[in-house]
Amino acid sequence: KVVVTIITEKGDEISDLINSNFTRGVTRTKAMGNYTKREKDFLYIACTSNEALEISNLAREIDEHSFTSISNARRISGYFINKKIK
Repeated sequence: KVVVTIITEKGDEISDLINSNFTRGVTRTKAMGNYTKREKDFLYIACTSNEALEISNLAREIDEHSFTSISNARRISGYFINKKIK
């Protein structure tokens, strides 16, 4: 399991796409770019490594200026579904 973090100005579009293509929840909070002083969305998604690559690519298609980080998760506790919706 991995965690995908996306920082973007297009959080609605990216979150909606994740929710419609994957059985994953998206935790979302506001962030502020220190250099630009612009408000951004901070998206946090727990998923499989294969899904992480797909999510990262989809985020980049929607927002070419988004920042994505993929990290290994030692342990995930809580509701986690492994089945993909299509």
